[in-house]
Amino acid sequence: MKIILSTIACKLMFECEIAGKLETNVQKYLPAINDTVVGIVKAFRSNAYVVDIGTTSTAALSLFTFEGAREQLSPNFLVGSVICARVVNLSLAGEPILSCKNINGLAHDLGIIRHGYLFWCRFHVLQELMSGGGVSAMSRLGDAIPFEGVLGNNGYLWISASKKKNIILAVRALLGK
Repeated sequence: MKIILSTIACKLMFECEIAGKLETNVQKYLPAINDTVVGIVKAFRSNAYVVDIGTTSTAALSLFTFEGAREQLSPNFLVGSVICARVVNLSLAGEPILSCKNINGLAHDLGIIRHGYLFWCRFHVLQELMSGGGVSAMSRLGDAIPFEGVLGNNGYLWISASKKKNIILAVRALLGK
């Protein structure tokens, strides 16, 4: 017997006897530890940035959670900067705590994201894109249209390309817009 534990209200949908998925009508992102998220810097307070990651509360990104960060050498983000980070903890107040280091303490693909456009996608589209088929779909699309993309577990999709036409084509293909 297998036990499935859900932490949110949802419906278990079986596609066949051995495969299924959870469907929900959640409109806000519920952070989980080790999720990769894309967010927007909203403010700077004491030793941390305040980041909007699409939750009911803002997230905190400490100055010292960057690879090689020290008191004299810490990143300087402007309000409105787009960042890619990892949820490392949840405070008692429910505020997610972010880091721009992976589990090994390296900045691999985490940090500020420049020169692109940020989009929000519905969670059912996000689930499709983040499933095994979605990654290959983004790769196949990248073969046809040159672009770079970052997809966060929080529903934000950042896309950059040398031509604006390619950004529009990629967004339409990925999000069906």
